[in-house]
Amino acid sequence: MTNQEAFETMVRHLRKQGKRSTSARGIACRYRGTKGMACAVGVLIPDKEYSPTFEGHGAEFVAKKVPTLQSVSLDILLEMQMIHDNDAVKSWEDSFAAAAKRCHAVPLAKPMDPAAVLREARRMLDATA
Repeated sequence: MTNQEAFETMVRHLRKQGKRSTSARGIACRYRGTKGMACAVGVLIPDKEYSPTFEGHGAEFVAKKVPTLQSVSLDILLEMQMIHDNDAVKSWEDSFAAAAKRCHAVPLAKPMDPAAVLREARRMLDATA
């Protein structure tokens, strides 16, 4: 897995999930949380390589234990883990862009707001009328 592939997978996953992966009590962030949730790094860990003993350890520890992660830059894993664990969900998009810049990844376009798309389509139609 390339750094770019890892970055894109983590960003897409967090956007879709829309919240942190936490323990059942919602206190601690988890690589694998309740109801199928996963953190940014956790989503990259194949089921056959995951161990509950990873919980409570940082990405540096886990990256050494998971063969799939060994080709991914530790900088990207740490950046994305910090975003998931520490940043408010509403600020994730800005954090993703900043992480991409710091880690030399190509940022993913922000998802389009359906209302904004509709406004733009109406504006374009009005301009041609």
